[in-house]
Amino acid sequence: MMWGDVEVCWNWVGLASEWIRTNGYYLMRSYPMAGVYNAYLMHSMHTGAKDTDSLSFLWLMGLTRQFEATDPRDRVFALLGLPTTDTDPDHDPLFMEPDYALPLLQIYKRLVIRIVHQSRNLKILTAVQHGPLLKEEFPSWVPQWHYSYTHTLAPSAPGVNHAAAADVPLFLEDLHAGSANTLTATGLSIDTISEASRVMSDEDFSLPGTHRLHQIWAKHFEKLGACSTRESLEKVYCWTVTAGKDWYGMLVEDSESHWADFLTYWRKFDPVDPSLVSTYEQKPRDAAHDESQDGDADRFLEAASNACSGRRIFITSKGHVGLGPAALRTDDRVFVLFGSIVPFVLRRKNLQFQLVGECYVNDLMQGEAISEWRKGHLTDEKFELR
Repeated sequence: MMWGDVEVCWNWVGLASEWIRTNGYYLMRSYPMAGVYNAYLMHSMHTGAKDTDSLSFLWLMGLTRQFEATDPRDRVFALLGLPTTDTDPDHDPLFMEPDYALPLLQIYKRLVIRIVHQSRNLKILTAVQHGPLLKEEFPSWVPQWHYSYTHTLAPSAPGVNHAAAADVPLFLEDLHAGSANTLTATGLSIDTISEASRVMSDEDFSLPGTHRLHQIWAKHFEKLGACSTRESLEKVYCWTVTAGKDWYGMLVEDSESHWADFLTYWRKFDPVDPSLVSTYEQKPRDAAHDESQDGDADRFLEAASNACSGRRIFITSKGHVGLGPAALRTDDRVFVLFGSIVPFVLRRKNLQFQLVGECYVNDLMQGEAISEWRKGHLTDEKFELR
């Protein structure tokens, strides 16, 4: 690898990026990491630590989203020669035929339909990112891969995942991409967003902005305490602002450690009013100290930064707490789509809906809405996304 008159063995660069990605969470909040992520991915693929044939084409698209491309069509076409769980180019037809005569929208749209029919789910809709405003030049349900505003709410590697729609499959017979750039889907309308925080950024999780979550709590969450125990509400907040994931981007497995990280962060960055974390007030001082002594505030901040940057925290009219896209606004609705892994924020547009983006709602992530639907408490509906 060369930089001006200096050169270094690529393997050392790859090893350094691997160490930072797997151990350096306290560094990751302080410096731009896009180049490190890209180097780590290339090094992992080169050494075989991350075989592309164990990943779906959609995973590969997500992993390479931060790479630059002079021609955005190459974000799709340049990956077609790599083996994935969907196809092996050495023995099978390509996942889709490259055609540079097609406009970018048509390529992205074809990719969505191809992936949906191959995977038989709507996971690809988690790749939709609009930034602060919905862009009208593309259908709202088509991921614009040449933009990257935030991390996806799905885990960063295959494995245990969110399951908002549980085992309810996508109704392929209802799915089609209409001539008017619409997509028909089926799902459950959950609730309406009644208030939301401002859009958060990486700076909110680095000094001196590390108290930002305390401010959001004071402004939006204090009043919810009347309908929930303080500790349970704090735990919902902890899981919401991290989207239920750890600093590495995987679903939290060690709940006690994750909670201890949150408590340590809360005490460390709110020395003026430690009573906000009531669990410390309810226990003897030594016991409260023991619970958080193994917590790591930096580890929590990295997890929260990954989840919250480019997103808003919101509350619905029925008291659901969520983390949603920057473009959401009050009166948007939260839906669980059949075949999806996360809930989505949708916006009514005349008789159709626009897909604003994926969201995290702590009590909707593991099929809770589906259970209510099966009990007859919710009704499914078919609608068009435009």
